[in-house]
Amino acid sequence: MVTVFDNRLSFEESALRSEITSRYEAANATTAGGLALLFLRHERSATRHDIEPHQHEHFEQLIVVRRGSGTVTFEERQHAFRAPAMLIVPSQKLHAYCYEENTERWVVTVAKSYFQEIMTRTPEFSEVLSGGHCIQYTDNEREYVELEHVLGKLDWEQRLSARYREIATEALFVDLLVGVLRKIHDSVSHTTVTEHDSYQDVHRRFTQMIEEHHTEHWSLQRFADALKVSIPRLRAVCRSVSGESPIKLINARIVLEAQRCLSYTNLSVSQIAYRLGFDDPAYFSRFFKSRCGQAPSQYKAARNAERGFARQKAR
Repeated sequence: MVTVFDNRLSFEESALRSEITSRYEAANATTAGGLALLFLRHERSATRHDIEPHQHEHFEQLIVVRRGSGTVTFEERQHAFRAPAMLIVPSQKLHAYCYEENTERWVVTVAKSYFQEIMTRTPEFSEVLSGGHCIQYTDNEREYVELEHVLGKLDWEQRLSARYREIATEALFVDLLVGVLRKIHDSVSHTTVTEHDSYQDVHRRFTQMIEEHHTEHWSLQRFADALKVSIPRLRAVCRSVSGESPIKLINARIVLEAQRCLSYTNLSVSQIAYRLGFDDPAYFSRFFKSRCGQAPSQYKAARNAERGFARQKAR
């Protein structure tokens, strides 16, 4: 199976798009038969390096910061990090970076389809991509030492054309994921198993399904059937865990995607409506305005004006 790394979202910042695209096209030079399903790259920022908000449509990323510091922003939430640290960036997650000077990092880029294939065999790995993560390690921490060891072996395997390279690469990637999963679990407090814990599991799977199908406008019954729960139980789960109804969570995800497209692409309101699965752009405009207090065109104009003011102020 050959998977092409690309990024179909139309960024307003063409320089950013060319940087992202060229980085993964470069993998073609070292991978027989097409672009790699998994691509490891070592990077260093000699000077402060800012990367504008963007998202990846077709690949997942794990970034291991070896030296230096910076910030990562997921949606509107900013996290500061200092080496050693790991940044986990799921596909379709809006994010931005600021790397301070002399920041070194490993960047592991994995085709979304390949990661999904691995998750069918080991569903537990879905938790790694359940959201954007900024994981902080301590110097000489055993888990980080092991992580560096795996990355070093992965780098060595990627430089070879030796027999069984693909098998070794996948084994090392799985080893890396196990370490990350353990670190995520160690970073949260655990309680005894209760009814609330089962609610948490249903809610996690529901939000994951929303992420995968929010542009398909599934009915609440279809979500409940896929989760193998009744609609009343799904409502109880959502009220207990998030304080919101299932419909409100689904609509919030659609609105978030609409805001991303209006803020960071050149797509028209009609194009965004169709992209989000609406048959009628006028209905999409009413849907958006009822939840945001502004028509999509007004929201887009306001965000463009804000960015223009920020650029003027920076000069």
